Amino acid sequence: WNAAQVTLTATKDLVRAADEFEQSVEAGAATRENPPGLYALVRPPGHHAQSDICGGYCYLNNLAIAAQWLIDQPGLKSKADGGPKRIAILDIDFHHGNGTQEIFYTVANPLYTSLHSVDDYPYFTGSELEKGEGEGLGFNINVPLAQATTNDDYVETLDKLIQDHVIPFKPDYILVSLGVDTYKDDPIAGFLVTSEGYPRIGNSIRKIGVPTLFVQEGGYCIEKLGLNVGGILLGFMGKTGTPQ
Repeated sequence: WNAAQVTLTATKDLVRAADEFEQSVEAGAATRENPPGLYALVRPPGHHAQSDICGGYCYLNNLAIAAQWLIDQPGLKSKADGGPKRIAILDIDFHHGNGTQEIFYTVANPLYTSLHSVDDYPYFTGSELEKGEGEGLGFNINVPLAQATTNDDYVETLDKLIQDHVIPFKPDYILVSLGVDTYKDDPIAGFLVTSEGYPRIGNSIRKIGVPTLFVQEGGYCIEKLGLNVGGILLGFMGKTGTPQ
């Protein structure tokens, strides 16, 4: 199958869901506490793929394609300023999304934010000092985390990132680079997030209150992959517990 095409199809479905959501909110039939979400099950992952080079198992940057497509649609206008739709990218993969950062480093839309491990692949990007250039200055936010980061530390840092940067950006859509290689038993990572932590992560994203597209990135503990992805989606729906 074509991962980029699957992602783009999910993006178009997100637009339709978002339109219905906005109409429902305006009619009083829906609230910001329950935004619509879609999940794009795509592999290979994409967030290490740059504008002119592939890497890290990634050949096409699926999420970046989706983000640019949303921005380029002339009929989609942002409620914040009447311009193109404002997109906030939230990269929660264990590894820094160097490809997504490179693609959008000099533009103010989309906003790119990333929680990732310090001193791990791709090694030479992901510093807090990398804030964007030109029009993009201030719209690239990196938050490196220590190896062995636990549930509480991860969720606390995620909540602060959302409050300090994502919500003030006033996004129309959230695009999540959904990596669950943050899991404690992932064979190529080093965090200590447990399956019980993923619904909490999903709930934090839900509280942003805007339509959200989850695009699958990393996650290599195959036995727990579905459980952990399901946990994030469960939390995004405002539910507690872990999937069975």
